[in-house]
Amino acid sequence: MKSLLLLTCSKVCLQFSDVEIFVQYCGEKIKISKDENNYTTISLKNQRVPYKMTMLGGFTFSEEKKGQLNFRKYFTIDWHDDLAIPELIFCLQPDKIRRDYSKGQKIELGIENIRNYHVKYEDEITADFTLSGETGYNFSFSTGFSGSINKDADGTHSIKFKGVRADADEDGYRSESKFIISRSKYTDNLLLILQDNASVFLE
Repeated sequence: MKSLLLLTCSKVCLQFSDVEIFVQYCGEKIKISKDENNYTTISLKNQRVPYKMTMLGGFTFSEEKKGQLNFRKYFTIDWHDDLAIPELIFCLQPDKIRRDYSKGQKIELGIENIRNYHVKYEDEITADFTLSGETGYNFSFSTGFSGSINKDADGTHSIKFKGVRADADEDGYRSESKFIISRSKYTDNLLLILQDNASVFLE
């Protein structure tokens, strides 16, 4: 993997051979940290900033550092403007990439080139969403729930599954699948809305 989009999640964990780096993105700010005493915070601001900041088109990067963390040994940041999704460009290939999601956050299928999403929920249930063809995904859960998601020629999506679905909870959302499917109004990609906190390993 040459790069990674900073999509909405609670935290990204990048495990290299000699260090583990955490990346958090929220609006116009990125925090890159090794621990609470070693971090860099990057903010995207307009041109009216102090002279120390580096120009980037009509915007500037502002960096606040604490401790010792040379993250540019491992990756650089491609961030065009305040409407663009920041992207990490790897200088060294990480051994593992993990995103931590909170309940209600979404995985957007098809927005990035990921072969497999390995999902581990807080209750130890696991699932895999594996790319099938150019736009389809097969999924399987450790509970036995499995199925497939495919995009048809007319642009619609077909979802097939097998397994025993659990009874709905008081909100009417609980099921063995542990996710709700929606669609992005911006990209038309499918969204997996997680029903529990989970760690997602990218492969």
